[in-house]
Amino acid sequence: MGNAKHPSARLLGERWRDLDTHGDSLRVSELPSFHLSRLAAFLRRQITQRVLVALELNYGEWRVLAALGELGAINTPRLVRMSSMDKAQISRAVERLAKKGLVAKEQDPSDERRQILELTSAGIELNTQAIQQIRAMQLRLLSTLNDTEREMFAHALVRMERALQDLDAEPPQSKP
Repeated sequence: MGNAKHPSARLLGERWRDLDTHGDSLRVSELPSFHLSRLAAFLRRQITQRVLVALELNYGEWRVLAALGELGAINTPRLVRMSSMDKAQISRAVERLAKKGLVAKEQDPSDERRQILELTSAGIELNTQAIQQIRAMQLRLLSTLNDTEREMFAHALVRMERALQDLDAEPPQSKP
């Protein structure tokens, strides 16, 4: 059962259903972003502690490795767009991965200022190991939900992500 710090799903659902137009009735601990951030932090910590440390990777390196594993050889600006990481984070992670022999870098023939990044065979092997372990963790997490809950959760996540993308496309509001 929930407490003041961690409200039950029923209580939280009721609070979200009875919103006023400005959301003034919600405490910070009741905001959706609060719960999503906590969930993401817990998940990141579990992935890092249980998988990445054993593979001698940090979270930023893993994100670059996973993106290159999924996208194949790509240039750095595209990796920035696709990974939602900033350029400096990617640059640091790529340098560390290249020193470990996991990522190869080549000049982009269409633009000398850019590099094409690609996993090496060692990078592919390590990425495969990490993905297998992380998928097992994700399956364990999803198995706490029944089929209907998983579908509703997926629907809600996609809908909220689209709403945030739409909001991101709007010009920032000026200060009053």
